[in-house]
Amino acid sequence: MKIVLFFFFVILFLNTRGQTTIHKFSEIISAKVGVPTGLFSSVYSFTAGGSAGAKYSLSDQSSLSGTIGFQQFFRKGGGEGISFVPVMGGFQYHFIPEAFISFEAGMAIPTYANGGIVGSIIPAFGYQINRHLSADLNYTGFAQYGFLVGGINTRLSYSF
Repeated sequence: MKIVLFFFFVILFLNTRGQTTIHKFSEIISAKVGVPTGLFSSVYSFTAGGSAGAKYSLSDQSSLSGTIGFQQFFRKGGGEGISFVPVMGGFQYHFIPEAFISFEAGMAIPTYANGGIVGSIIPAFGYQINRHLSADLNYTGFAQYGFLVGGINTRLSYSF
């Protein structure tokens, strides 16, 4: 609940700064690849995934998003890896026209038996390449068994 209130006040602050409001919906598709970190780095060699969703522009500088995706961690030496289906909500802020920070949070459903639902976060720092294409460096984390596990990824996103 504290996170929801925090984002509410951040959005309220950013929208009351006299910016031009554009209120526009757009669709997003993303692909990412990265390296596992922490406990996952000893078992998995790399990670890859993708997502699709929608973005709502609040102003020229800020937007809200909602996505659903898939993240696979590939086991070292072959064999069965582990994967998650994250459902996320997020916020993006352009502190200069080309550069932005973003934060996504939500839940993820592991695809293995008896996995349950786990929490998921994605803080990111990115660059807007052009009107439709952006790239970012992010940490994709999953709260599982009392640990935050995940990986550092590069993500390429296209909005239309």
